[in-house]
Amino acid sequence: MIERLSDPEVLSNINALLESKPELLEQWEAIALSDILGRSLVMDGQFIPDE
Repeated sequence: MIERLSDPEVLSNINALLESKPELLEQWEAIALSDILGRSLVMDGQFIPDE
């Protein structure tokens, strides 16, 4: 699963989706995705895209 989520194309799609509609993730989903990616997805209330 981590391998799939780490694919640059997948990350780009996730970033684009969450930048335009961050409310799509429930709090528990954001926490789970942060754990999988090993970093925080949100800082100061703003979505931080993975580079």
